[in-house]
Amino acid sequence: MSNEELTKEQLFIKPYLLGYYRSFVGLELEYLRDFYKAEEKKEHISLAEYENAWKERHNKLEESVKVLKEEKKFADEQIISLEKEKKIADKSLEKNIKKAEEQIISLENGVRKFKDLEKNKSKTKSHDW
Repeated sequence: MSNEELTKEQLFIKPYLLGYYRSFVGLELEYLRDFYKAEEKKEHISLAEYENAWKERHNKLEESVKVLKEEKKFADEQIISLEKEKKIADKSLEKNIKKAEEQIISLENGVRKFKDLEKNKSKTKSHDW
């Protein structure tokens, strides 16, 4: 049937029906695949056993996700604490650099004063003779 032959009601319902049938594709991929395989192999699958196994796998997955979330949280906390320590170390290093620069300036000033004193002494010694 082409779209021209469909009534307004059928055109309205068509996308919903397509979506409904497409939802079964996911069901087949996730759940019914094992039943098809069993039929090909002529095996018997108990739905109750299958559900228990499926729940068990799902529970293990949930536990794994929970553990991974906890590990991620722990790793994030470690990263944050390391970043804080780095900031503290950077501030301390900046303070030490400023102190060292001040000491260098102080020593340079001391050397200048000493040179000036030496010049003054040499001038006074030459006049003393």
